[in-house]
Amino acid sequence: MLRALVFLAVSFAGLNGLAGTIGFSIQFQGDKVAVQNNGNESAFHVGLFTLNEKNTWQKNISASPESEHLSPQARLETTRASAPDSKSALTSVDPILVLFNDQSGSAMTQLAWRKAPPHAPFTLPYDRQGTQLRIHPPAGNAASNIVKTYAIVVPYAGIAALAQPLQAIQTPPPPVSSHWAAGAGATDLIIETGTGLSGAWLLHESPSGELSLQVITDGKQRGSEQIPAWLVAVRKFGLWFANWLWVFGLLTMGASVWLIKRQRGAAAKAP
Repeated sequence: MLRALVFLAVSFAGLNGLAGTIGFSIQFQGDKVAVQNNGNESAFHVGLFTLNEKNTWQKNISASPESEHLSPQARLETTRASAPDSKSALTSVDPILVLFNDQSGSAMTQLAWRKAPPHAPFTLPYDRQGTQLRIHPPAGNAASNIVKTYAIVVPYAGIAALAQPLQAIQTPPPPVSSHWAAGAGATDLIIETGTGLSGAWLLHESPSGELSLQVITDGKQRGSEQIPAWLVAVRKFGLWFANWLWVFGLLTMGASVWLIKRQRGAAAKAP
């Protein structure tokens, strides 16, 4: 029994180590951009996008052996496409959008900034209706502190895309924006997020022209659609269960030692 408990505890303790991770560190040196895969899983078909003068995404990395397969700790360097001439609030922070596939073919996204905006002190309420993300107009203190909102969204097709042949990384849709009307005339900012219900980066512009960031997470846990419900539960509660098994194992072992000593003591006293 004790051996079985120890085996289970060790098995659950190893669950976190089985999950692969992909994450990039991005460094800027003038027009040079360096991307390094800091995860323990390879990234495929890496595409790097920046905004042009029309506030649409343009690709900075063409197809190459390095971008097709970026192994853990591998580094990819490129030169940023010509910076936009416009001095809009959005281009002033110069967002860098990284799109790639993991080893299962699932589309992944990471966003970085040459000049990172601070966390938004005032946020906007939102809800989801089907595949649409609805950003509600500012109210209360936010109404006087947010005059415009830019939304960066990369729609995610979800598990359905895995049933199709792997496609090359497509240019994402341009950021959308809403200039909030004063009073009751403002309407929701509606964004299509795909069947995978992707999240969004909201950049709120203040009356002084400064930007702050609000992050809306994915509506579904990415990658969980192809994972059985019991495995999702194990990932969520496995460590907690393993800790209780460990405690139970110690208590069982202590009780066994106590019983053995008691039995030996009783046998020694017997005539």
